[in-house]
Amino acid sequence: MVQVNNKKYGVGGFAPIIVVNMFETLIRTLTKSTFVALRIPLLISLVMVIIMIFMEMHEKKIPLQRVSVHNVHAEKNYLAIKYNPVGFMALMFGSGIYMIPQLIIGIIHHYHQTAIINFLYENLNMSTVFGMRIYIVMMFAFTILLSLLFVNPKDLSEDLLQSGDSIVNVPAGKPTRRYIRKWVLLLSCVSGAVVCGCLILCAYLQFNGIVDPTVAMLPTTFMLLCGFICNIYLEIRAYHDFDSYKPFV
Repeated sequence: MVQVNNKKYGVGGFAPIIVVNMFETLIRTLTKSTFVALRIPLLISLVMVIIMIFMEMHEKKIPLQRVSVHNVHAEKNYLAIKYNPVGFMALMFGSGIYMIPQLIIGIIHHYHQTAIINFLYENLNMSTVFGMRIYIVMMFAFTILLSLLFVNPKDLSEDLLQSGDSIVNVPAGKPTRRYIRKWVLLLSCVSGAVVCGCLILCAYLQFNGIVDPTVAMLPTTFMLLCGFICNIYLEIRAYHDFDSYKPFV
């Protein structure tokens, strides 16, 4: 009921509810840990939050030539792609995607056991080095795949073609699609590298006993929380900008 009312009358849909739950979990985790155990995770979290905010709030602006009578204003038009094309979605659903191969291996192991199947059954989890490596690779590929789905180069190029607009110095049609795909792939690879770099660092600290396992993945939680908050902020700013317009007719 709260979610429905917030979606109807508030901002962010279900996001504020998730943010409140995440804050509650974070406070519980922080209060149960000592300052010595939290020093390194919190320092990494601070750095990753700064990077996440920068990527969420900045865009790659591709200049467009629009069909417009007002050519002075047409020069200011652009196609915007966020530095972090999928935001927090990869982090949010990464663990769920990781459960798919775990489930498949579990079913196979139940009916047919070999040396390879037994190894995968025992090690395909995030408490082992092997499982963590697989998770990181899947997260990188999942980030790129989601970026191509959310920022679809084919749909964007077709929309530009139908409206008669084009990217500056890029022919319409397939060249435009390839140009947009190049930027989406580049930005998603950078975004995936940032997330996976954080995961690698957290896993290294955890498996080498430098930080406690209960707080090793704290930076990823802060990144996810930061993504939700940035989205809520952008929605609030959009409502504010919309309300600032005054009717002139």
